[in-house]
Parts: sequence; structure tokens; C-alpha cells
Amino acid sequence: MATVMNVLKYWRNSLADADRLDPDFLKRRAGGFLIHYNAIESGSISPEIVKKYISRTIDKKKTIFDVLVCPTITYIKKEHGSQKNSNLPEAIAPLWIPALMDASGTLRPHSRFTPWICRDYLEPSETEVLPMGTIQQVDEYLYGRSINRENWEKYFQFTLDLFKSVTGLLPLEWNHEQYQLSEECYLFSNDLVFGTSRAIQDLYGYIELDRVQAPLLQKFASIASQPPISPFLNLESDKLSVKHYGQMSNQFCLSSSQRQSMHHVTLLDQGDLLAVNGPPGTGKTTLLQSIVATSVIRHALNKSEPPIIVVSSTNNNAVTNVINSFGKVNEVGENSLAGRWIPEIKSYGAYLKSSFSSEQTASDWLTILNGKGGFAGYFEKIETRDFLVQATHYYLEKCNSHFSHKIENLNQAVDLLHEQLVQKSLEIEIILNFESA
Repeated sequence: MATVMNVLKYWRNSLADADRLDPDFLKRRAGGFLIHYNAIESGSISPEIVKKYISRTIDKKKTIFDVLVCPTITYIKKEHGSQKNSNLPEAIAPLWIPALMDASGTLRPHSRFTPWICRDYLEPSETEVLPMGTIQQVDEYLYGRSINRENWEKYFQFTLDLFKSVTGLLPLEWNHEQYQLSEECYLFSNDLVFGTSRAIQDLYGYIELDRVQAPLLQKFASIASQPPISPFLNLESDKLSVKHYGQMSNQFCLSSSQRQSMHHVTLLDQGDLLAVNGPPGTGKTTLLQSIVATSVIRHALNKSEPPIIVVSSTNNNAVTNVINSFGKVNEVGENSLAGRWIPEIKSYGAYLKSSFSSEQTASDWLTILNGKGGFAGYFEKIETRDFLVQATHYYLEKCNSHFSHKIENLNQAVDLLHEQLVQKSLEIEIILNFESA
């Protein structure tokens, strides 16, 4: 367990470090605005600078601007007119302050992001820039401290104290063996994409705090070498068909390779991993549909709660492709069991989306938003008493039609459906055992 927690801590720290990397001052310098240190200290940018800043913005109607302030700019020390080490950057800006600026030039603390010292210049580091402090010093300062996001003076003082706790000096006093402090300070538009991993970092923190011992986590975070399980041959794989309970659509059967993958899925224990590889168009999404359908049926056979299945990807299109496919399941022919038995719900999967994202979602997706106001979205309108009454009536009507007689209540309906489901699974087992005999 200790090893898993250490791996989690490493993952979390890596994500945290990525949020504090160097935004590359030299590349940004041409697009920035020279400002005075006292403008940062007072939280008031001059009208001339604000006018220039606004002239470069695309949205002329904006009144609040997301900016970055750099109060400390250093240039490399030279000897006889040249750098001692050509591998060092010409200039570095070690301290960055995210802020919000209004049209009058007034600076306010940022509502989401926190001032930081570039991770590249803190030990341990692989850069040739001599470290100005350690990441441990940053952590020790931040631990147990809250940042004032209402008052600029206190927000800026927090930044100064952070810098001094790491370097031993205030920004205007700071000196470095390789770099010379300049009188320059800069204002930039904040176009960085950072903080996107905050929820993942929080999750790692919760797991570490609660000492969660989930089997999948134990397997995934293990550093022990585990030999892969050899794949089954066709004949061995076919014997596992008895555990392949269902598919979402009856339009097409699975291909041979899809069936073999499906059969391997039926052998997975809690925490086991299975990798399925294939180029676009080879049926990975169709396979996922069968995996989900089989899992749902297996839980129904055991009279257990439906499984919670999560589709996650570094590429959002992979997730939306699955959501799209779940909303377009094609069931061919007349079948009283076809479709959803809950009114107004067309899909088999919900889409969890950040409300900060500008991405558009389809109207028939079961979209759940997560933003400053908490969770919102599709299920707000169906998780009500009125909808429950409507859905119960609709469900019993479908059940009455399927069994061709009146069902009195939901418990009776569920018992009858479970009985029929068990009978079907036994029929499948008899057929497959007969064929393999």
C-alpha cells in the first residue's frame, strides 16, 4: 500500500510541477507591455498601457481581462560582452502573478489561479540555471496558508512573502550568480492553459488521505513487473461465449477479433487491465457497446446495482464518439424489449462536461455540467417527483405490452423480467454446451 501511495504522490507532484513551469519570457516579451514596479505594487496600470492592451484584444466588448504580471526580470551576466554559458536562456522571469485587470487598469486577485515561482528554477531541476530555492520551500510556505482573493494589497504581499521564503530576498533585492536583476516589469495577456489537472490532483489527494485500496488502483500504480496473460486460441475463446450476455444492437454481430476481445473481458477480475488496439473503423466502439451491455446484464442477473462505467480519454473526441454511438443504437425488427423503457431518454450514457468548456454538445446527449455552481444539466429535469410518476407509468405500460397482461407494480415487473433473463441465459448456456460437445 505504501508503494502505491508513493506512486500517487509522484503523479500528483508531476502534475503540480507542470502547472508551475516557465511560460518562456523571451518568447512572450515581444507581445508584452513594459510597466513600472510601483504599478504592480499599487495594483493600477497606466491608462496608456491599458489602451494599448485593449487595442490588441479581439473582443472589444470585454471589460475584464485575464493577465499575467512579471515583477522580476533578470538578464544573463556577461563577461567581455558574451555569455559565459551559451546553454542558458538570455533572460528569465522567475515570478509570475495571475491577475484580472478592468478597463480602468485596476488589478484584482485572480479568482482561480495562484502566483507561482517557475518550477524550472527550483531544486530538484535538470536545467543549467542554478536553483533559486527548492520545491520543498514552496510547499512549506503554501501549506496551511490561504490566499486573499478580494484585496490586491494582501494578494501581492502573499506573492512577496512566497518569493522571500524561497530565495531569502524580496524581488527588488534578489540577486543570482548567473543573472542580473533589471528594472523591467512586464504585463502579458494570460493565454496559458494551466490548472486543467487540478481535479486530478485533488483526486490523488483524497485517495492518499482516505487510504483507498481499490483493486484497479493497486494494479495500475504497481511498480512490480507482471507478465502479460497469454491470449486464448479461437477454440478456447469460443467456450467463453456463454458469458457474453448481450449487445446494444442486433443489426450486426461481432467480428471474430471483436468476439475474442469480448471473451477475454469476461475473464477479468477486479482491477485487471485489458488493452485492445486497432486503427479507426475497426469496431472498437462497437466492442465497447457489447462490453457495457454484457456488464449491465450480468449485474441484472445477480440482482445487484447497475455498474458505473467510465469512459475517459486524453482526446475528447474519443469520448464524444462513444456518447454519440450510445444515442444511436439501431435495433432492427419488431421487439417489445427494444428501446429505453424510460420516457424522453434516448441514450445509454451521460456526458460529464466542464461548464468552462466552449465545446458544443448535441441536444440529445445526457449532458451534465460541472462548474462554479456545482452539478447541473440533463438530469435536473428528470430527477423530480413528477417525472418519477410519469416514468413509472410508462415503464409499467411497456412491461404490460411485453408480457401481454397487467403488471401491478415495479417490484412485480422487475421480478418477471429477472426470471425471463435467467431463463434466456440458461438457454444460451445449453446451446453453447451442446455445440461444443
